[in-house]
Amino acid sequence: PVNMRDILTPRIAVPNGKTPVVLTFDDARGTQFTLRKDNSLDPDCGLAILIEFNKKHPDWPLRGSFYILPESKYNPVPFYQKGKAEQKLRTLVDLGFEVANHSTTHRMMARLPARDLAWEMAECIRYVKKAAPKATMDTMALPGGSVPRNSANLEVLLHGSDGLTQYDNLCILRAWGGPTLSPVHKKFDKREILRIGTEPGNVEAWINKLKPGAEMEPFVSDGDPNTVTVPRRIKDQLAVTGLEGLKINLIGPEKPVKLSPPKKKYQSSPKRMRTDHSANLQ
Repeated sequence: PVNMRDILTPRIAVPNGKTPVVLTFDDARGTQFTLRKDNSLDPDCGLAILIEFNKKHPDWPLRGSFYILPESKYNPVPFYQKGKAEQKLRTLVDLGFEVANHSTTHRMMARLPARDLAWEMAECIRYVKKAAPKATMDTMALPGGSVPRNSANLEVLLHGSDGLTQYDNLCILRAWGGPTLSPVHKKFDKREILRIGTEPGNVEAWINKLKPGAEMEPFVSDGDPNTVTVPRRIKDQLAVTGLEGLKINLIGPEKPVKLSPPKKKYQSSPKRMRTDHSANLQ
């Protein structure tokens, strides 16, 4: 597990043989982080489940990205407990989680003018930074997956100012769509990071699809952030820019090995036929 901002670079730092995964939480809902009356953590909330899992599996660090909506006439206080928002936001940052931008009002952004988009970003940053100054607030998730209709407004979400606060987002997250491409892929676009929705069965289905050798292979780390290891058969999918200073390590055959179909061998009678599969055993 890593934070969103950690996998937007070809220098992904995860152990050898591991695939990075980002757990994202939108809307700052109460079920994500709940405190009981004695100020202890409710064991049924999302954060408590992650902490308990980390205790049993120390090699699964506390990482994940929380996309926050500030308290306003449009939204309740973050995580739905009055007087606890500042404490919770600081706790998440101190534990190593990413706290990031989900807009101010959660309005759909397809038709919003650039001025409103800039305010949506900047006001959320001001609210969160006041409560938790160490929050990075430099990635953003689109409310409802609503994408601005022109590319200029997409750029406003990445870089802009409302006249009071300047911001620079590293990426824009869509609401759903499946796994996103590796940042070393030539089609990787930081403006459209896809996410796997957690509907029952959907995550399990994607885990089964994303396997080495399958049509959609997962990114697997070689353990060295300064080296990009790529199967030689897909080297044409490498990005042409952004890899400066990195060592490119090509492995495996040039093209997938295509096995010839098994030969049919006949005995004395043409009706008695057997198929010899031994040629395919490699």
